[in-house]
Amino acid sequence: MNTLLKASLCGAIFSTLLAPIYVTHAMEASDNYMAVVTASKQAETIRNSSAAVQLITQDDMKRLGADTVESALQLVENINLSEAGMTGNQVMIRGMESRHSLVLVNGRRLAGEDASNTTNVYTLRRINLDQVNRIEIVRGPSSALYGSDAMGGIINIITKQPTDTTDMLQSLGVSSGTKHEQAYYALSSGNQGRWNASFNMNVTKERPINRHMSEKTFNTRTKQLTGYTEGYRRIMYGQKQSYNSSVMYDFKNPNLNTIKVDFSYFKEKLHTDNADKYATVFHKSGMVFAADSRMVPVNLNKTEYFNNKSIQTGITYSGRTNRNNYEIGTYYSQLDKSYLMIDDRTLPEGVINVVMPSKPPKPPTPLKFDYQSLYPATDNDTATYKNIVLEGKDTMYVGDHHDVMFGGEYRRVIYEGTRLGGLDVHKMKQSKKFHYDSWATFVEDLWRPILKLSLTSAIRYENNSQFGHNITPKLGVVYEFDIHTRVKFNFGKGYKAPSISELYLNMFHTTPMGVLNIIGNPNLKPETSTSFDIALEAERGKTFGKASYYHTRVSNLIDSHRIQSDVPGVSQRHQYYNIGKAKIQGLELSVGHKVSNRITVKGTFNYIDAKDMATGERLGNRPRSVSTLQLMYDDHKSNGYSAVLWNSFTYKYGFEEARNRGANSYNEYSFNTLNFSVNKKWNNGISAYVGIDNLLNREVHDLYIDGRMYRIGMEMKL
Repeated sequence: MNTLLKASLCGAIFSTLLAPIYVTHAMEASDNYMAVVTASKQAETIRNSSAAVQLITQDDMKRLGADTVESALQLVENINLSEAGMTGNQVMIRGMESRHSLVLVNGRRLAGEDASNTTNVYTLRRINLDQVNRIEIVRGPSSALYGSDAMGGIINIITKQPTDTTDMLQSLGVSSGTKHEQAYYALSSGNQGRWNASFNMNVTKERPINRHMSEKTFNTRTKQLTGYTEGYRRIMYGQKQSYNSSVMYDFKNPNLNTIKVDFSYFKEKLHTDNADKYATVFHKSGMVFAADSRMVPVNLNKTEYFNNKSIQTGITYSGRTNRNNYEIGTYYSQLDKSYLMIDDRTLPEGVINVVMPSKPPKPPTPLKFDYQSLYPATDNDTATYKNIVLEGKDTMYVGDHHDVMFGGEYRRVIYEGTRLGGLDVHKMKQSKKFHYDSWATFVEDLWRPILKLSLTSAIRYENNSQFGHNITPKLGVVYEFDIHTRVKFNFGKGYKAPSISELYLNMFHTTPMGVLNIIGNPNLKPETSTSFDIALEAERGKTFGKASYYHTRVSNLIDSHRIQSDVPGVSQRHQYYNIGKAKIQGLELSVGHKVSNRITVKGTFNYIDAKDMATGERLGNRPRSVSTLQLMYDDHKSNGYSAVLWNSFTYKYGFEEARNRGANSYNEYSFNTLNFSVNKKWNNGISAYVGIDNLLNREVHDLYIDGRMYRIGMEMKL
């Protein structure tokens, strides 16, 4: 019996003895009766959902003192949101890659970056938490309903909608902290006859975080110093603004028909300061000893500017009858990106030809150095991503405990930019445009044949203009032994079609190590997965928790490898390819106890075993396990306090530097962070919070854990 199976058995026995129940945000058994809409595209309680669903409400966000979507997700089970080197966040669900997670806003896809190492990396930071009503997370494949990209799971961010009241509501908030400061304003008109509207605006200033860079390189033969980096890097700091509005019209008829129009606008102006880099540079052609070599700056005051903006707009018509609940809508999403790099370095012009002597009979080695190409003084890129979607669905009530939902979707994805076009004959970047279309139809059946048994089955047929058709099924079962104990089982297929970047990229980009060229591969195959999970949940009195085991096999994984470059001045060239298969399995355990009406204690343990099946090697940039111990206080008073103290222990996080940046180092880190937040409410509609992450000031520079971070904020309802 292998180690994982033993652990699974022990976990199941342990959970049975303690009689726990799976809980979500507030760590209370009653949360199982809260409704969610993401797992099955229709409202159902967490208790009846076969999928591993977790819900974050506004109360949870306030209790955590959250000021960003990432901080609101800190205690979500088995999601890795560690910072990426390009100042975004990974979005790994159950050990799957970030590109295998589907991030939605109100059930809609967002236009955004689509390369394998940039998908979802910036998405969460472009959504302001003050506009969020709740967040629903589904762990496990969801392609049967959502199609491509939902292999690992879904994060559905549901924003605040027009309030169904007769009064106008306003709120104003400010916050400040180590990473940023922000101010926001929100307005909900309430019902004005048949009309209802809401508006939200946010202004954020991202602060620079100083990260010291110090590195030396040596000649492997002579052991002499050939270069070094020294200084500070400050990543993506500057200004952000966002504006969101929604207008709803109620027809006031028996079918409860409504039509809703929404619009969002976001822009950011950020820049990055890079540490200075020095290297040995030859200034004359000839024999190496006469080539006038000097250690000079090859990156000097190098600054990168990021100017991005996006718009989202859509219209939805919905209604219901005694037998049907229907909805049809269309939406449009666009992201425009502009990148500029300026470097003050001064380097020799033209090509420097250097001859390296060697021992006879081996001839001397001629070398060519084009420093203007190897370390460009300027670089720039532009990109436009677009999503155009038409979708509709209808839920039919077949019986008291039997619903059938069917629907369809058409989607066009467009990407135009300089990273697709390569270089022209003058070595200038050129822009190209590609697109693909997909259409799909799906059916889902929710049936409770007997009181103790719930069955969920779904199937989706999708046709992609690049890859043809794909069929993804799903089956879920919930069986209740009694009102306090249940077992859940899920089986599902998933897939992800290669993105436009993975197919057609021809990017030339300046990095600290030189010019990097990444090219796509039109022969890529879609990634596919087969997954199942089984969970036991229960409660006894004030004790609750869950034990689950999940297993996923992925085929045709997309990765990149280094190939020979035939472009002068390019130090590295990489191409995407399908590498084979991976196996990802693990355990999710949680147990909690409600000490009193005000105090709850909870512990979680998430174990991940992710391997490349061809080599048997562990997949990098994932923890082996993450454990938390949480203490929550809430006096449930309108003018009271709530607080959370939690410790998170990460065991053997396997850090692997990006291979497409030329690095191949691998290290494992184990560390813990102690965190605290407290929220205070007053009867006059004012609330304030203070949060401190990493109280013990732990630093792990490779993982961008920069020590103690604080945040403080206040909200006032007018």
